[in-house]
Parts: sequence; C-alpha cells; structure tokens
Amino acid sequence: GDEFVRNIASGLLNGGQYLSRLDGLLASTPERLRQPLMEAAFLSLSADNFDDPQKWLGRLAETPEDKRANLTARVASAWAQQMPEEALAWATTLPEGGERTAAMGSAASAWINRDTYGASEWISTLPAGSDKDTAATSLVHVIAKDSPAEAWQWALSITDPSARTSTAFFTLSAMQKHDPATARQW
Repeated sequence: GDEFVRNIASGLLNGGQYLSRLDGLLASTPERLRQPLMEAAFLSLSADNFDDPQKWLGRLAETPEDKRANLTARVASAWAQQMPEEALAWATTLPEGGERTAAMGSAASAWINRDTYGASEWISTLPAGSDKDTAATSLVHVIAKDSPAEAWQWALSITDPSARTSTAFFTLSAMQKHDPATARQW
C-alpha cells in the first residue's frame, strides 16, 4: 500500500529507476499519493532517464500550477541535455511568464554546460528580449569563473536593466577573484 508507494517515490528520487513504469504506478496508486509520486518523477528527470518529451509535456498539465514552473524547468533541462535545440525551440513556444523563463533558463544552462560555444552561438542569434536575456544570464553564470571578460560582454548585452545590473555584478565578482587589477578598471 502506502509504504510501497513511498518506497517507489524514494527510488524515483534516487536515480529514477522506476520512471519507465510511472504510468502503471500512477494508475495503481491511491489518489492522495499520486501527486507526490508525479512530483518525485519530475524531480528525478535527467538525460539518462528522459524518454519521450511529449509524454512529459502532457504530464505537466496534471501538476499543480504553483509547482509547474519548477517542474517545467526539470523537463527542459533533461530534454536539453539530449537535444538542446529542440528543447529551446519548445521553450520559445510557451507563453511569456514564469514557465517560459524557467524552461529557457534551464534548457540554456544544460546546453551551455554541454557545449558552451554552440550555445553561445545560438544565444547570439536570438532577438533582443527576455529569451535572450535569460539565456545570456545562464551563459554568464557558467563562464564567469573561467572567462570573466567574455562574461562581462554578455552581461552588458542584457537589455533588462535589473538583470543586466545583477549579472554584471556577478561577473565583476568573478573578475575580482580572477584578475583584481582588471576588475578595478571596470
């Protein structure tokens, strides 16, 4: 019963080994435990256990609205670890707001961690606006430690004044650790 479902949920959190059986588990799970099981499944997503993006996108509609942005980000990240361009193309179809921002940021970060150059080339093709700002912020956070001068240029390209300022301060902090003399010149 309930103890079995808790153990399955725990297993999902420890690597997602039961994700392939999720639909069957949900069908046999008492109603009050379905949502925790579904959330555990989303939280365990990774490139290693992410299969059909459309199936996961369909499952998003079954999640509580107040948790959807975080769970959307989990789908975007797992998808982008496998197929970044597809994940980002999907993210750009979401309506403006928290879910889109979360998806763009997570997918961009996953791609940046996998292929910084390819991701930065893609980001440079985006039109100015919130999608490019979100992706550029993700890029800055990944490259600032090793390439603070390049991160600085990306930070300055952000059009939203608040995001540009906070990202520039983040980059300045990285430059102060990397090259204090240059940081003082900025």
